[in-house]
Amino acid sequence: MFGKILVAVDGSEHAYKALDVAADLAEKYGASLLVLHVIVKHAIPPYFEGLAVEKAEQIFKTLGTEVAEKIFAECEARVRDRSLKSMETAVAEGEPARAITDHANNEAVDLIAMGTRGLSGLQDVVIGSVAHRVNILSQCPVITVK
Repeated sequence: MFGKILVAVDGSEHAYKALDVAADLAEKYGASLLVLHVIVKHAIPPYFEGLAVEKAEQIFKTLGTEVAEKIFAECEARVRDRSLKSMETAVAEGEPARAITDHANNEAVDLIAMGTRGLSGLQDVVIGSVAHRVNILSQCPVITVK
């Protein structure tokens, strides 16, 4: 039923619970697990340009990569004792919902697992949650975990 399961992680407790559910399903179905972290690309107004903007973007990307590595280490520790076919990690950049669904489409994922709440806070109330947008945009089933 599921050959490849993507789990989106942001370091929140809900994301780690989604990882646990995704790992259970991956074990049950003999699926591979793809753990994805999205680095949110900070919008710098177009009237700012030059070396300062390039440096700021480079700093955001470096920090995002360091955070991803810490999150992946926690994920690997949580699934260490499981009998998974395989587990890969990946980092994407951009608006989280679009980055998650684009990655899922590019990787021919059969299921996306994610937490119902992440670290984005008030933005979820104003704009709509990432999980909700992934449900709308996804071409494959999405399971959300509380």
